[in-house]
Amino acid sequence: MNRKYAAHEINIEATQKAKADPKYNVLLEWAAKNGVIFDDVDFPVAFGPNGVIGAAAKNDIPNRTVFLAIPTKILITVTNVSNSDLAEVMDKFPKLFKIDTDKDFNILTLFIYREKLKGESSFYFPYLNAISTSDTPFNWTEEEIAETDDPYTISHAKEFKQDMERVWNEFSQVFK
Repeated sequence: MNRKYAAHEINIEATQKAKADPKYNVLLEWAAKNGVIFDDVDFPVAFGPNGVIGAAAKNDIPNRTVFLAIPTKILITVTNVSNSDLAEVMDKFPKLFKIDTDKDFNILTLFIYREKLKGESSFYFPYLNAISTSDTPFNWTEEEIAETDDPYTISHAKEFKQDMERVWNEFSQVFK
């Protein structure tokens, strides 16, 4: 059956496919092992025509009921990263990690980049392996951007690309 789904609808075929994907089972095992509480959450669940992966409640959840709890120790936060072994690196590049208006973004980017480089040896590998990459204008070709035929989108996409290139150039100094 090849039916159309509204964006808010559960896409049954894509959900079945996602549930068979080992990366999600590894993520669920990792989460449970590290104290995540998610008994009333169904994951992975695919939504809409594109099968966007998310989560859904297994049952109606009464008001003021905790249905998902993630221990602070496994959260990827600016505070956790700033208190990690990366603090020394961040101290060497104060412009990027202490002064820049995007310093929080830069701190999290540094951490995720390093963890991705570790591959399967990263504590966060099950999580990083399971999350989708984002489809942003940074990944679009000039032709795809022009196809929007929207001056604001075209201008914004170009600015976004330039900003990301600037950030990458600054980050390249960190990794030398």
